[in-house]
Amino acid sequence: MKKYWIVMIACLSLLTLLLVLPASAETIEGTSITWNFNATTGELTVSGTGVIPDYASGSAAPWGAYLSQIKTITVEDGVTLIGAYAFSSSSVESVTIADSVTEIKNNVFGACKSLVSVEMSKNVAVIGNYAFSGCSKLESITLPRTLASASSTAVFNNCSAMKSVTI
Repeated sequence: MKKYWIVMIACLSLLTLLLVLPASAETIEGTSITWNFNATTGELTVSGTGVIPDYASGSAAPWGAYLSQIKTITVEDGVTLIGAYAFSSSSVESVTIADSVTEIKNNVFGACKSLVSVEMSKNVAVIGNYAFSGCSKLESITLPRTLASASSTAVFNNCSAMKSVTI
């Protein structure tokens, strides 16, 4: 009986340790993009060079298991495109997108109901369908002069708190 309790305590200790430690950096298969989620701070950082691929939904992204824990997203310099649904339905509150990003595809931040702040790349030329749709706490956003195309399909659909979009 004593061995049983020792094993149980060891298992619970290991499980607690796994839940407390942040995730390690991982590479997105087939790319030069890496990501890291820090469970302590709630920060997701995406770095490397190239394109974040398209996903069928945010939960399909490699960080999908952490969507409800993500508070900040930083897309670092070197990333050039953010693929469809990459961060959709996450609990993100603030986003910083490096100036190397030139395209934000469909539904990237769709249904991010806690999103309040976006620091946009100064070089974004294209924003896809519903990119910020359903971001009900987003009050304002500044889009760069480089923006050549924003989808005719409501980029800011259902953004009920939106007060201003500045270009």
